[in-house]
Amino acid sequence: MKGKIPLIGGISYGIFFLTILLVPILFLPASLGLQLEFLKKVLFSGGILLSFALWLITRLEGGAVIFPGGGIFWVSLLIPVSFLISSVLSLSPGLSFFGLGHETDTFVSIVLLFLAMFLSSTFFESREKLAHFFWGLIILPVVVWLIQVFQILSPIKLLSGGAVSNTIGRWNDFGIFFGLSLLISLVYLELWSRESVKFKSFFWFLLVISILSVAAVNYNLIWSIVGVFSLFVLIFSLAKRGTFSPRQVVSRPSFVIFIVSVVLFFGTNFVGSVLGKYGVFQLEVRPSWQTTLVVAGEVMKENLYFGSGPNTFSKVWTTAKPDAVNSTVFWRSDFNSGVGRIPSYLITLGLFGIFVWILFFALLIYYGFRALLSSLSDNNNDPYDNFAVALSFIASFYLWTFSTFYVVDTVISVLTFVSTGIFLASLVRLGLLKNYQLSWLDKPRMGFMSVLVVIILAIAMLSLGYLLSKKFLATYNFERGLYVLNVSGNSDLAESSLKKAIAFDEQDLYYRSLSEIYVNRIKNILSGYANLSKETILQNLQVNLTGAAGSARKATELDAGNYLNWLALGGVGEVVIPLKDVVTGSYDLALNSYTKALSLNPKDPSLYLGLARINIARGDISGAREYISQALLRKSNFADALFLLSQIEISQNNLSGAINQAEQAALFSPEDVGILFQLGFLKYTAKDYLAAVSVLERLVSMQPSYSNARYFLGLSYGKLSRNSDAISQFENIANLNPDNQEVKTILKNLRASRGALDSVVQPGRLPINER
Repeated sequence: MKGKIPLIGGISYGIFFLTILLVPILFLPASLGLQLEFLKKVLFSGGILLSFALWLITRLEGGAVIFPGGGIFWVSLLIPVSFLISSVLSLSPGLSFFGLGHETDTFVSIVLLFLAMFLSSTFFESREKLAHFFWGLIILPVVVWLIQVFQILSPIKLLSGGAVSNTIGRWNDFGIFFGLSLLISLVYLELWSRESVKFKSFFWFLLVISILSVAAVNYNLIWSIVGVFSLFVLIFSLAKRGTFSPRQVVSRPSFVIFIVSVVLFFGTNFVGSVLGKYGVFQLEVRPSWQTTLVVAGEVMKENLYFGSGPNTFSKVWTTAKPDAVNSTVFWRSDFNSGVGRIPSYLITLGLFGIFVWILFFALLIYYGFRALLSSLSDNNNDPYDNFAVALSFIASFYLWTFSTFYVVDTVISVLTFVSTGIFLASLVRLGLLKNYQLSWLDKPRMGFMSVLVVIILAIAMLSLGYLLSKKFLATYNFERGLYVLNVSGNSDLAESSLKKAIAFDEQDLYYRSLSEIYVNRIKNILSGYANLSKETILQNLQVNLTGAAGSARKATELDAGNYLNWLALGGVGEVVIPLKDVVTGSYDLALNSYTKALSLNPKDPSLYLGLARINIARGDISGAREYISQALLRKSNFADALFLLSQIEISQNNLSGAINQAEQAALFSPEDVGILFQLGFLKYTAKDYLAAVSVLERLVSMQPSYSNARYFLGLSYGKLSRNSDAISQFENIANLNPDNQEVKTILKNLRASRGALDSVVQPGRLPINER
């Protein structure tokens, strides 16, 4: 069996090596309906677990474990410990420990990332293996770049989403990845002089495509960080050469990159306007530093030391977010993290967790500068070891910087931990860290305990692999179900997929989504309510109503602290309130559920609007007005609330009074799009189509993506026989809302010179669902 140890160890390393190199370039056609991030997490998790399990087998047979020492390694172990403690004390332990299986901030995810760091620190102490990985790391950007060029230029699209779709993930992550390849090129060109002219030409080529790629992303945070690190490389390379003459400075490639970074940092608006003409644009929104600290302050009043728990940022966001957020277009966004991944840990891990992270970064910087100074002063060091420690430190420090100022996804997270592991291995090669060896071959008692620990770890890895495989299969079926529903509208196939997901892993999200399918079916049934007998209605409703209520209730049982689950249950009650003579208890179900949701998310004005709607359905107009007032108190430009209020005024035969109030409000707040929308809608309702066009044209010019404003502007054009203008408005709406069937029907009517609303059932709320 001894002879098999090198073979098993080689397989373990091979799996690890291929996993790390394949994660950045993995892609599958969009027609499969799976998210790229999910696929990458499956590959990474499976590869790391299998590699570590095989590594454990080699330790079991070899009789010894070798691992790096030093303060930085021991402190790094405290990070998963902090995740473990916070998960145990979490607001939602299941969400913090495992979640859906593919989130980045769970305890399991951080354990897998640290296993990757540990394995890289073990495998890459070998110079040969390290050289292989470095070459893989510099070839990867070329492969990614070639795929991206094919994606842009070829009529055959590998990925959906246009030019910004890529194998790395989000567009900004793509830029961060090429910022890394840019710095790697600089380090090779500045610090490694032993390559041939051919190899140097390759690095110049890599430098150029990296600059072009980062410029295409046009994210000023990348340029600012690349600029700082290129300046650092310049200073270090000049110190290594022992000269700081102006001629030497301006001739270095790192100086050129520094100047390019400064110029493009200040020129992002110009570059963005140019790229925008070609559709190269992506908007990402996340809380600011100030907002993140405000949320942290609120959470730490109750969870000071260990936070709310990993992966629970969205839970505390609903109650701790600043009131000013409701005045923005992102008022309904339940963010999963703050301004950056590391700052978010102040909220989810508390003081203990953030202290461990700060200590880890302090030691990373300390050992990094110590190693660089050692490479400058000690001529006895192997030049390759000096180069390896410089490259791995700069790469890891660069990537960790983005974890502080940004929320990185799978590829960047994996490269961050792996490069940190390589840095630890390089410190060992330089003698700045010492390896610890735990051997039990000649120590029976220690051997028994060590073998027992190794076996327990192996069993834990197998159990974790089994659990994650079930969660991944559940997610696969869930995403396939949503894809089928959105693309083909086949609710039966979607229902089947969601039930398969639930069979693998019961999650409130899956039950909530299943309930929504049933609710949509109920709405379709009720659209023909007037033409059906009571018996037929009951027969059609029974199965779907039971499924909707049962699924929503199960969601609340799995996570009673998630307001979305109570909102789903309230929606089940609300949809059948008109059938109060057939279905009893619907109002009470909706009222109790919405009230519970409101207690969990008291700052969401849409919840007050839900309560207003069920009061209208019950005939309690005064109660509905009170809830609408509460909604507008929290969001004065809440168009849905203004729309509902105008409907109440119309139902009370007070249209002129409603118009007068809206005109007064518009006079005092001429830029308030919510008030302008209400005024335009009321003018349309009063059949004053010229006035409606005047108001709504102004509103659309202020906010071109306001689909509901375009909707009533298009209807007003139709009433004024401006058919081509009406078609133009609804075509614009269709582009913004491609899944809206009502808009498609209206366009068909207009193109056939029929009335816009022929055969269109007018909804009881705004026709376009906008955030």
